[in-house]
Amino acid sequence: LYAYDGATVTTLLDLPAGGGRQVSEWSDSGDFLGDDTRVFWKQANDLAGVEVHTIDLSAADPGATLAIVDVEAGVGSGADVFGRAAFVNGRLYWVASATGLLAEQALWTTTDGTDAVKVSGIDLRDPFGYPGSLTTLGSEVFFLALDEATGTQGIFQVNDDGVTATLVSPAGQFAGALA
Repeated sequence: LYAYDGATVTTLLDLPAGGGRQVSEWSDSGDFLGDDTRVFWKQANDLAGVEVHTIDLSAADPGATLAIVDVEAGVGSGADVFGRAAFVNGRLYWVASATGLLAEQALWTTTDGTDAVKVSGIDLRDPFGYPGSLTTLGSEVFFLALDEATGTQGIFQVNDDGVTATLVSPAGQFAGALA
């Protein structure tokens, strides 16, 4: 992993790290997401499965800050196979499962760049809520998911606190609007 400041290329970290596995892309978002202080990528390793990796670009030695953002210890949990993610307001948002089961995927975010927190305050169908189609509009994050009460797809918005979300469309009314 390299940094370029417009004049100099600096090596930050030799990839792939942790088990010699390839970096996985975030679907249409590219391989790496972040800003000038932190970068995130999805990569498999032998201890944790496919997980989110991050380094602190503002550190004196960014490569030394390599951390795995694990939603649950073990190889079963991890970033989803579809690679849905968004970066906004200094936070990474991605879809993952703590159990490794597709039916139990949830929307996750980072609090300080290294801790994974499940986005709460939403009543997604359990199992099979299928949060997806993460979309950023300015500093706002929206996603589609199946509402528990109706079993139909609705548009949800992450609240200003960054760790809770709210249903913003009547479930089923705008199905596919963000797809």
